[in-house]
Amino acid sequence: MALRDRRRRRFEPAPLVDRLAVPLLGFVIGGLVGFLLADMLSWLLGPPLVASLLPFGATPALLLIALRYPAFVLLGGVVGAIWFWRRAADRPAPRRLEKESRNPVGERRPPAYGPRSQRSPPDMMYPPELLAPMREELTSAGFQELTNAAEVDQWVADKQSGLLVINSVCGCAAGMARPGVRAAVQSANKPARLATVFAGQDKEATMQARGHFSHIAPSSPSMALFKDGEVVDFLPRHRIEGRSAEEVRDDLIAMFDKHFAG
Repeated sequence: MALRDRRRRRFEPAPLVDRLAVPLLGFVIGGLVGFLLADMLSWLLGPPLVASLLPFGATPALLLIALRYPAFVLLGGVVGAIWFWRRAADRPAPRRLEKESRNPVGERRPPAYGPRSQRSPPDMMYPPELLAPMREELTSAGFQELTNAAEVDQWVADKQSGLLVINSVCGCAAGMARPGVRAAVQSANKPARLATVFAGQDKEATMQARGHFSHIAPSSPSMALFKDGEVVDFLPRHRIEGRSAEEVRDDLIAMFDKHFAG
């Protein structure tokens, strides 16, 4: 099986620079090895070989002395170039192999986490079980969760006063925004309706909600105060982050008193 999988691997030719540089490097290294080998053999076997060739005349002995280094260097260089060339040609294509590993032919991808029934929809970044407490922290305080564009438009079209919270998974939402707004809606002048969308999770609803106050830079967590179908006040992220839940509560109560008192 391993041999069969190896034969199925796809390779792509090495770049032109590698095709030229790699064999050249192999030739140089092989030539150096051949030179060292020739030098070692000359030191060990040179005198006996020369002495054995002298009876046949001076020419064979001189040829052996003159050509031993070039011959070994050339032979070593050719062997090194061929070996390095083959190694470079067998190098796999990283990007193609990575693509195949992500989606192998005939193999089913395992679920990202847990059973398939518990996986998040494609537009959600976190598993539902992780988001559930963050959603419940607001819904248990009376907030209506809006999860699509139609629900957002229907909620905004109601002319009664309302507070729309753009929820988030960040730390300032957990430590300041949600505790602060839960405390604020206990005040006497709270708006008649409470709703929330979850930024980064219910993307359609969040985008639709932000479209109703597009003149304000998007941020999350944040809170929009509605009156007669219009945004009359807004608490952006930079007025939540780095502050305490009590300060967020006080800012919201001040907004309620400003627009709904009396």
